[in-house]
Amino acid sequence: MMSRVAVVTGSNKGIGFEIVRGLCKQLDGIVYLTARNEKLGQEAVQKLKSEGLNPSFHQLDITNEQSIQALKQHLQDKHGGLDVLVNNAGFAYKAASTAPFGTQAEDTVGINFFGTLAVSKALLPIIRPHGRVVNVSSRSSQMSLKKCSAERQARFRDRSIQEEELVKTLNKFIEMAKAGKHEENGFADWAYGMSKIGVTVLTFIQAREMEKDSREDILVNCMCPGWCKSDMAGWERPPRSAAEGADTALFLALLPPNTKDSQGLFFYDRKPMAFSAPTMDGDQTASRDRVALVTGSNKGIGFEIVRRLCQEFDGIVYLTDIDEQLGQEAVQKLKSEGLNPSFHQLDITNEQSIQALKQHLQDKHGGLDVLVNNAAFGLKPEIRDNFPYAFQAEKSVGVNFFGTMAVSKALLPIIRPHGRVVNMSSQSSNKAIRNCSAELQARFRDRTMKEEELVMLMKMYIEMARVGKHKEHGYPNSAYAMSKIGVTSLTYVQAREMEEDPREDILVNCCCPGWCKTDSAGWEKPPRTAAEGADTPVFLALLPPNTKDSHGLMYHDRKPIPF
Repeated sequence: MMSRVAVVTGSNKGIGFEIVRGLCKQLDGIVYLTARNEKLGQEAVQKLKSEGLNPSFHQLDITNEQSIQALKQHLQDKHGGLDVLVNNAGFAYKAASTAPFGTQAEDTVGINFFGTLAVSKALLPIIRPHGRVVNVSSRSSQMSLKKCSAERQARFRDRSIQEEELVKTLNKFIEMAKAGKHEENGFADWAYGMSKIGVTVLTFIQAREMEKDSREDILVNCMCPGWCKSDMAGWERPPRSAAEGADTALFLALLPPNTKDSQGLFFYDRKPMAFSAPTMDGDQTASRDRVALVTGSNKGIGFEIVRRLCQEFDGIVYLTDIDEQLGQEAVQKLKSEGLNPSFHQLDITNEQSIQALKQHLQDKHGGLDVLVNNAAFGLKPEIRDNFPYAFQAEKSVGVNFFGTMAVSKALLPIIRPHGRVVNMSSQSSNKAIRNCSAELQARFRDRTMKEEELVMLMKMYIEMARVGKHKEHGYPNSAYAMSKIGVTSLTYVQAREMEEDPREDILVNCCCPGWCKTDSAGWEKPPRTAAEGADTPVFLALLPPNTKDSHGLMYHDRKPIPF
């Protein structure tokens, strides 16, 4: 019996290297690591061999037809064909690059789209029955699609589009980019995103062609690995490792024979997702953008949540802050990275500010889809004792609990079906509740508690703190933690109310981001970055439609934990 054979392009490092490592462990066959630079490729192979794995190597430059044909000939002569092709090789300019946009467009599309196309045209004809083809795309393709003209969007989304038209369109983008006229011709102002639109649409074309092919059960899909630590994306901000980014590609490459309903799709975290399909609301002539909003997000964890949502959420993302200047500066920082957040001023302790935001969302977007209640107040431990405890209690609970409640009361009524609400709590609430009296512990943990009772308990805490009697009345001696007990309990109240709401599938959860380096927590002792702290709230904000058993819970590291 002939061995199965897998090839991963651009795999001497990063996600491609991790895909090879995973295939060496899981595929019953021969796995080829390929790289443009033979020395670097052989070094990568030796690294895996030192781990007890046994990859093979072949040189491949996906922009060089002679190199592509040499690989094809080798596969035919030595193995008689190919079973798994992962088109991973890719390129992106750094956000700070000063290269002219026309150059960026030509290089990026030339490698990511035309290189992938050239490899596919050579190797797809030698894929054997039950073969698997995985094109590594990106959710940047979805974000860029939203920035294209309506006409361009319609053509890219058309599942009957032919390869010739796609090639002509991407060549047109390069031509217009060189002339500085790409935006007025309906293209997005993002070379990498446009290249990945090409990869995604190419996948749909290839899958359609395979459905007519006489060879049995060849599946072609594309996927987004997420924002991963790599030479291309950087090592500090991305929350995912390259190994985590490789997971969905491996999942698709190893789909069992005769898998159904997994052809010509875009996958993220092993789940298929729409290619920026418009959401219709009665009027079939108009589409409505999905909208996400993060409170208190000009810096720290909130800023990182906005950054991730701009990369992974298919819609408009609002960065909000009490200080308009600081908020606008944060928006500009993200725009310099090629992202496109919107800004709206918001002071969560000011009802007029909250109502102005609500009115804006209703007037401009008709509602809201994702709300992350991140804004909070906390005193640094080293200066906490400089402030009277009564001030700490009133300020912490006033902002963290009553501010979050005020925003929620205004915005939850305009959350659309399948909406997601994430309240930023803390594991300090878990610790503090154990320092409450048995009676208060029971009341805060009571899932039938009404909002009115919770409000009364929080006001009573502030009142007792003012006169120095909070401990004798059963409350803990940490103002911040007490405010987060309120946020956690409020989450349970809101989740229960949503279960009785006629709107479908609105999930409300809270989470602890962990101890992260921020202005309030300090920069030396906390072990996590703000980007790592953003991971679980983003996970909850992006829970797929109709997710089960993920409602009214407290999460830490993407897992529910008891209160």
